[in-house]
Amino acid sequence: MRAGQVIAYEIMQSTQISCPLEMHKIAVPRCDAVFDANCEGNTEIPFVRAKYDKQTGHGFNSPREQVNERTSWIDASFLYSTQEPWVAALRSWRNGTLAEGPMSGYPPLNGPHIPLINPAPPQIHRLMNPERLFSMFFFWFNNETSDEDSID
Repeated sequence: MRAGQVIAYEIMQSTQISCPLEMHKIAVPRCDAVFDANCEGNTEIPFVRAKYDKQTGHGFNSPREQVNERTSWIDASFLYSTQEPWVAALRSWRNGTLAEGPMSGYPPLNGPHIPLINPAPPQIHRLMNPERLFSMFFFWFNNETSDEDSID
């Protein structure tokens, strides 16, 4: 991932949708090339409002203020989480560095305080599905018949 992608991700993932869910509709101009190609004139784009501070938005002088669910720093919090118990488990508490696992330079392995997603273990049944078996049969069948023709 490039630095620009990291920065864009940090900025774009800073808000979540509002609760309760607030749906708004944006009217699309008639005969829009992308959204109303059939010129029906009744197309709308759904828009979900971002999460906001419930203490704001009650008057003209108090507009709704969006809530930043992440940190205000570009600090890879999207990677290491913003939940304090999880972040505390990843800190080494020495020199402001992150904790290392059994292998130097790598984060700690999963544990009760670090709920990282485990990849599914490889399974043989995925290799033995009918489509793959048929394609292997077809490969071997073609291979065997081509060898017989070359022997004659």
